[in-house]
Amino acid sequence: MTVKPLRAEKLRLATDPARLPFETTGSLSEPIGPVGQERAMRALHFGAGMAQPGYNIFVSGPPGSGKRASVKRALERLASAMPAPPDVAYVHNFAQPHRPRVLRFAAGNGAKFKAAMNEFTAALRVAMPKLFESEDYRHRRAALEEEFHRAADGAFEQLRGRAEAMGLALVETGQAQFDFRPSRDGLVMAEADYRGLSKGERDLLAARSRDLRGELDLALEQLEGLRHRTLDKVRGLDRELGDAEIRKLVAPMVQRFTQHREAHEYLCSVYKDAAAHLPVLLAGARGEKDASRREPYHHYDVNLVVDHASAKGAPVVSLALPSLTNLVGKVEHVPMLMTIVTDFMFIKAGALHQANGGFLLVDAMDLFRQDVSWETLKRALKSRQVRIESVADILDRNQQVRIQPEPLPLDLKIVLFGEPWVYHRLCQMDPEFADLFKVQADFSATAQRNDENCGALLEAMASIARTDGLKQLDR
Repeated sequence: MTVKPLRAEKLRLATDPARLPFETTGSLSEPIGPVGQERAMRALHFGAGMAQPGYNIFVSGPPGSGKRASVKRALERLASAMPAPPDVAYVHNFAQPHRPRVLRFAAGNGAKFKAAMNEFTAALRVAMPKLFESEDYRHRRAALEEEFHRAADGAFEQLRGRAEAMGLALVETGQAQFDFRPSRDGLVMAEADYRGLSKGERDLLAARSRDLRGELDLALEQLEGLRHRTLDKVRGLDRELGDAEIRKLVAPMVQRFTQHREAHEYLCSVYKDAAAHLPVLLAGARGEKDASRREPYHHYDVNLVVDHASAKGAPVVSLALPSLTNLVGKVEHVPMLMTIVTDFMFIKAGALHQANGGFLLVDAMDLFRQDVSWETLKRALKSRQVRIESVADILDRNQQVRIQPEPLPLDLKIVLFGEPWVYHRLCQMDPEFADLFKVQADFSATAQRNDENCGALLEAMASIARTDGLKQLDR
């Protein structure tokens, strides 16, 4: 083989400006993909299109290869053609208050449901006092109470008549306490007059008083039973009117969300709870506090943690700090009255909630530097659901207050970024890593010099100039 010397100018490839099909790069279109990375992009599209679990993507390549920006642009194009995922809301669980329920709605309907529940709560606050202060209610309740008072008055009047005939008077000795006293001409006998009676007369009055006392005790027992029956009738009246009013307010929402099984079940629970707590709701509407329910209408709030009302396709979320809280969300706790309280309204969504139905982009080394984040993500991918948990939950430490929100079904692609050696090291560290990240999109440090790649490089330069507000290049 003959070795030929090369002149210095042969060591540098030059492009003839006359061959460039533009005056300035400003006329060039946006690049479709990264320069010379067709194989990596095919792998990316393959992984993104696989519905089966485990086809998450590890994007590898040397620093400066443009892999992160190129992948994000490609995924955003794919995501724009995908449907927007459901909105996510947490609501009170009336059966198990420590396990808030998760509701999912078609994109944009979560905010509508929250607004509908706010309107329901506002209407209920107004309706409760108005209902129990209405003329119809007061008239019907007064009729029930009047029935009791007539029966009580009749029983006491009968006893007074019998007592008067026996020389005794029925007197009230305390609140709801009665006794018989010697009387003359309808008036209670003075102590001196009573002592002036013979022993036989006093013994006769005492015997008659004992006999009437038995009748009085029986009458009081019967009246107590009648009082309870009257209270039951009043409560029945309250339930009848309150139930009808609550049903009237809930019915439009049930009709509106009749095709949504989870929302329909929740609205049925709201109706049952409101009907069972009429006195509490009435007190709450009047601004009175209840020890068992800090603010009774609070249970009907909706915590909308993910709202895709303005989404144009599926989400593409980049997570810079993949801590446990940022990844799966958290339940906040606030101090109140010398203790710590929390409930479903203190639930905050994590990146897995926000990216669900789309793509979550994370740096591999950042993920594995965070305590328990990888193990938590692995559990989420294997179970295909995201649970909101804290480090204390994982370590099973006792907390003053702990709630366990219902898990959210998970359907997304995780895209990790790192250098090639990182992928192989992670496979060695955790045998399950390769099963969860079956697709590797490897960006090359070099690209073949041809017209297609040169054109793509010029388009990339034009895009950078537009993005950074720089002047476009001319020949």
